Amino acid sequence: LFPETRVWALDAQFFNNLGSLASCKSPTQLVHGDCDETIPFSNAQDLYAVCRAHHPLPPGWITGGSHNDIESRHRDAFLAILKEFLAHILAAGPTRVMPPSGISAVLKSVGSSVSSSAKALWSCTAPPRSQPAHDM
Repeated sequence: LFPETRVWALDAQFFNNLGSLASCKSPTQLVHGDCDETIPFSNAQDLYAVCRAHHPLPPGWITGGSHNDIESRHRDAFLAILKEFLAHILAAGPTRVMPPSGISAVLKSVGSSVSSSAKALWSCTAPPRSQPAHDM
């Protein structure tokens, strides 16, 4: 892996972002604050390094952005990045849809056996109340 990227025990199994993004051909826009206290900025740089060959737009690095304030405190920069990305997608036009792979393929293959159970689960509702609830 990349020397700067933090990898926790379950990351490789459940959150293989570097591996997933390296093979991803779908339009992707990275947005990350350079002052993120939760996910190091180096992780975002590593993600960009593995996907830059397939994604022509520059990454959306937000100067001064932390983990939870990009959309609020850095709204103008965030919206500019988002608008550029959406314009790129619209200009590129539709792309060919690839058959599912990985976990998507597994879920699709077991979907028929799960669908009746899922429908039963989603159709369960609480019985109607006989009286409206009042604030106490």
